Amino acid sequence: MRVPIVRAGIAVWLGCLSQGFCQTPGDLSYENLFHRVVLEDPTSAATKPVPTVQESSGLTDREMSDLRAIAADCITRLNALSLQHSRAVLDALFDSIEAGKDASADRDQRLKELQDQSARIVLAHVQLLKAALGDARFQEFDARLRAEEAAREAPKPGVPAAKKR
Repeated sequence: MRVPIVRAGIAVWLGCLSQGFCQTPGDLSYENLFHRVVLEDPTSAATKPVPTVQESSGLTDREMSDLRAIAADCITRLNALSLQHSRAVLDALFDSIEAGKDASADRDQRLKELQDQSARIVLAHVQLLKAALGDARFQEFDARLRAEEAAREAPKPGVPAAKKR
C-alpha cells in the first residue's frame, strides 16, 4: 500500500515541477506567447473582450499563420521534452527508493538539463519567428510583446502585488 502512495506523490510532484520548467526571463514571455497562440481560437475573436494576438500585435494574416506554425511546433517539442523528462526523473526516483539512496542531486541535475533544453527550444523558435518576420518587423513585434508583458506585471492601484515564483 505504501509504494502506490509514494508513486502517486511523486507523480503529483513531477506534474507541478514540469509546469514551469522554462522560467528564464527572456524566454518566458515567448513561451507564454507560443502557448497563447496555440490555445487561441481565432474564429471566436469577436466574442472575447481580450484582443487576439493578431489584433494586439498588428501581424498580417500571413505573419500570424507563420507564428501559429512556429508556436505549435515549439509547444509540441516542449511537451515531448517535459514528458520524456518526467519519465526519466520518475524512473530515477523509483530506482533510488528501491536502492535506498538519495537521488536529489540526480534529480536536480536532470531538472537543470531540462531547463537548458527548454530554453534552447524556445530560443530556436524565436529565431524562426525572427527569420519569418524579418529583423525590422520582429523588433516591432518584440517591443509590443515586452510592453504588453510590462503592462500585465505593473502593479494595479488597490490590488496587492503578486508574489513572483
